[in-house]
Amino acid sequence: MQTPQADLPWLPIVAIAGSLLGGGMMGSIITLLVTNYRNRRQPVGYSIEIIDVFKQNPELPSLRAMLQFPLPEESGEVYGSIMLANLSIIRVKVTNKGNQDFAEFKMGMTLEDETEAFNTRIETLDRHHIGEVLTPVDYENPTNELDFALKPFNRSEAYTINTYVTYKKAVGEIRLGSPHSTRFVEIGSLNEIRGPELAIQSGVTGIGAILLALAGFLYSPSGITSHLIVVVAAVFLGAAVTAFVPLRILFKK
Repeated sequence: MQTPQADLPWLPIVAIAGSLLGGGMMGSIITLLVTNYRNRRQPVGYSIEIIDVFKQNPELPSLRAMLQFPLPEESGEVYGSIMLANLSIIRVKVTNKGNQDFAEFKMGMTLEDETEAFNTRIETLDRHHIGEVLTPVDYENPTNELDFALKPFNRSEAYTINTYVTYKKAVGEIRLGSPHSTRFVEIGSLNEIRGPELAIQSGVTGIGAILLALAGFLYSPSGITSHLIVVVAAVFLGAAVTAFVPLRILFKK
């Protein structure tokens, strides 16, 4: 004996309305998220490595390293020298993780009061990229505040700044900053922005919801349950279709 099916002529209308409503709401939400993502403070990824060249031995406190450096011709001497108790290299790598290019990117590095930099070198990609040290620094005029200009600093490009420092006990905290509307994010940390990965996760979640709704439609008994599942599937499908374009924008660099 065949089970009579409920006469529900209004369900197609509800399905269409639900699809439009779900798509519109999801599209609005994702468009808002994408707009905020595009207009956010640009992330600059960084990593810091400290390379110890010479460290004072507690058992030999008087032991020092002698560092020789070239002198200007007007000094009348070829080399000068300084005695150091500790010598390390601070290697800072910065990468443009945002979606904007900078013709010139200015940034600075601030060290602890007892840590002094006496030389710095910037590694660039090629001769078309220039790293400029804006702070006068040398062996006779050490400083703990350094400013740099990276020209250009395009998307996904990286510069490496090698700074030679001396200190009493430890290098201490290293702080990075910039006058631009940016924020420094440690590479590999949980705070690092991964826009494409978030977009993929959102897409997979939406597709999974649609597949679950269709599976329910195929394997549930005939009647009002199946019709309601069709409505739910229509809502998710409308949301996924409407979200397609904003998610494509999220992938653009």
